[in-house]
Amino acid sequence: LVLELDGRPALDVLREDARDLGGQPLVVALLTRAALPHGESDAGDAVLSAIRGVDPTRRALAFADPVAPGDEVSFAVIDPETARTNLDELARQLAAKTAGALPSFGVLLSCAGRRSSFYGGAGVEPRIIRQRLGGVPLVGMHSSFQLGPGREGVAVHAYSTAVGLLSVPS
Repeated sequence: LVLELDGRPALDVLREDARDLGGQPLVVALLTRAALPHGESDAGDAVLSAIRGVDPTRRALAFADPVAPGDEVSFAVIDPETARTNLDELARQLAAKTAGALPSFGVLLSCAGRRSSFYGGAGVEPRIIRQRLGGVPLVGMHSSFQLGPGREGVAVHAYSTAVGLLSVPS
């Protein structure tokens, strides 16, 4: 539970940062480790973390990932258009890496937060994958998280999509 950010109640900081956002934006936290003892920066070691809850009485925030004293906390909005663009680029790269191979099927694991309410329409992510991979059959599901690389091995990733392609080499 994070009580303060820069000496102010954490919930107040979030409210102030999000006051001009319309609708119901998907707000997350970017957690960056504090500088190391000898002044080296570990800024590349950042984690996008879900805001798991609030304590309005203590004006505190709970994050999905641990926050240590001195870590930097920034708030970010996950934008549907950027998510579409990023997934399209991932699918383009996957298509290029497997050019000439015979795709058997694809696997699409997507956060439940990235469904039709997020995109404003149904089937956005499977449609992007099928367009780039030539109508390959897909299996998949929505979940509350995905597992992937993290600070210390495997980490829980929120609001993300994982894509895999099984194919026979050419």
